[in-house]
Amino acid sequence: MSMEHLDTWRAFTATLADAADSLTWPGLELDDLDRAEGLRYLARLVENGVGAQLGTESPGHPAFRIVSNGFGMDNPDNRYLASPVHPRHEYRISGTPGRLSYLSFAAQNQNFARSSGITGGAGQLHGGELDLDADGRFTIIASTEPHDGNWLRLADDTRMVLVRQTRADPASESWVDVDIECIDHDDPPPPLDAARTADRLAMVALYAGGAASWFVDWVRPWLDRPNRFEFADADEQVRVGGDPNIVAQSAYWSLGADEAWVVEITPPTCAYWNIQLANIWAECLDTRRPVWRNNTNVVADADGVVRIVVAHSDPGHPNWLDTAGHRHGTAHVRYVVAESRPPAVAKVVPVDQIPRPPSRGST
Repeated sequence: MSMEHLDTWRAFTATLADAADSLTWPGLELDDLDRAEGLRYLARLVENGVGAQLGTESPGHPAFRIVSNGFGMDNPDNRYLASPVHPRHEYRISGTPGRLSYLSFAAQNQNFARSSGITGGAGQLHGGELDLDADGRFTIIASTEPHDGNWLRLADDTRMVLVRQTRADPASESWVDVDIECIDHDDPPPPLDAARTADRLAMVALYAGGAASWFVDWVRPWLDRPNRFEFADADEQVRVGGDPNIVAQSAYWSLGADEAWVVEITPPTCAYWNIQLANIWAECLDTRRPVWRNNTNVVADADGVVRIVVAHSDPGHPNWLDTAGHRHGTAHVRYVVAESRPPAVAKVVPVDQIPRPPSRGST
């Protein structure tokens, strides 16, 4: 291997080493579980960066790939698909909506290497807006210039199309296949170039460090108001790539060994809603445990309120969420295509004062 190649790799690993700074969090006492998950978190961000920057997809040769979960309060009911795009091209996106609680398409620029460069201020479409052909299929044109029919507007800084698929009930809903092709470019991809590969490696490292820092900064203000949900600023949420059809509330929670966190939700009329627990790095907790609930599997009280019980062990409540060995973490409530935005009301109680469970016949 030439010295130039060695220097490229050393620069890459040096930048990655700097990303570890995000694992030191002033004002928050980290325990061994936090630190172990922090190391995994950085590794997952590198994995996502490698997939995005060093895969075979490119703006001229797009393809949707499944974005690995594990960051940014990833919804366990979602499958996220992403494809690289560039505003100099036009794209055709096609598929069949199928049966899902929610399906959306967003033109974004997730430049975590430069926080001010993160934008979601281009086109957004959701499944209910799509015109379908006689076979029940949709075709979307993604471009900077307007098109008749289903059009996804690309902005000058758009670099990605993100697809959100929400499957609330796996027994009755299924993921859909979505394809993308570049309409105005069909030349074969060029061979790998050393300079371009070096640039891509640098972007992977900057992405990992930038994303880690960005989400720490996102979560940090919640620590000042523990165990209390707050709505996200709707305009800011869209600016950084959030879906305008999703109303989000977030919180930092901290529980003693003999405490429980009771969250009261009065669900609005909506396409879907859920509540999930995450760690302090905003990664969803292990979904092999009951760490989230949605509108298809909660039990409401007679007054229509859903009372979620977050506790370290099962209290025998049908809406129990498992802390999965964590003494603290984060949480998220989201309403999708909702007619209203009722706040989630939360309080910490001793475990012997957990509300009595509702009848399982309630809905």
